[in-house]
Amino acid sequence: MEYFSLLCKIFETKRLDFMRRVTANDFKVGKWMDYSADGIRIINDVRQIPRSDLEAFTVDMVIVYICMQGKVTVSIDDKKYTITRNKLLILMPNTTVGSYKWSDDFVGKALAVSLQTIESSIYLRSKVWDSLTYLHQNPVVPLTAEDLQVFRHYYGIATSHNVADPVYKHEIISHQIKSIIYEYLSIIDCVMRKKGQTVNLKQSSNDDLYRRFLELLAFSSGHIRKVSQYAERLSVTPKHLAAVVKSISGRTVIEWINESTIKAITNELCYTQKTISEIAQEFDFPSLSFFGKYFKKHTGFSPRAYREQLEESVP
Repeated sequence: MEYFSLLCKIFETKRLDFMRRVTANDFKVGKWMDYSADGIRIINDVRQIPRSDLEAFTVDMVIVYICMQGKVTVSIDDKKYTITRNKLLILMPNTTVGSYKWSDDFVGKALAVSLQTIESSIYLRSKVWDSLTYLHQNPVVPLTAEDLQVFRHYYGIATSHNVADPVYKHEIISHQIKSIIYEYLSIIDCVMRKKGQTVNLKQSSNDDLYRRFLELLAFSSGHIRKVSQYAERLSVTPKHLAAVVKSISGRTVIEWINESTIKAITNELCYTQKTISEIAQEFDFPSLSFFGKYFKKHTGFSPRAYREQLEESVP
């Protein structure tokens, strides 16, 4: 749990207002919500959430959407996903949600859980890190009939208003949420095995370091660009970190860092009205010229040309 606590602290201290960031507490209470307390939100009808709450935002929590009927198309980190009946969409922290469009008959439920609640509820062993890493790249998870039955069972208990003693209501619901999260992780493990991505139960220290590096990379939001900074936070030397990452992934630490930074910058250009100068300052580039050269080197476009291209593509 110590490492997850570190990630949360880093994430809080690095919070910059470069994109509207949404936490579980930001979801307004309304008739569409079955439960709301201490970092947990259970939403019975996604379509009833105010439109202002669903505009482009970056997630500061874990959100699990389940499509009960119809379909919804969502833009996540510049990739479009279509979620149909009995499929889960799991949004991990630092995910940027752009446009979305649902069918007229769409019915969806959601569970939003704060990072702090997950930290206090889930034992983050190596098996869980595998699932979290997988979800960063594969946010849509199909459900079997059995999976759906389990989901309805736990959802029914968690949203029951017939708790005998309201004093213990939150404790009862919190434990049900914990069970739901583990059920989700179990479902993800099954999907991974079917795809030949077997979860390793025994992890070497190098595997653990690589996993921790990827999580820190995700939580840094593109704002940490020096290998030495990652090494310091992971309590290893830059040389050791570089060797481990290269041996496991076949890519250099710098390649991973640049990819993360470019992703964060393009999200800024896509979803905010900030000037290019403001974006360069927020990402702590020494000058606007250096920022422009860095971005063009990795995308082939200047920041201005990239944004203009996006504007031209909008009908």
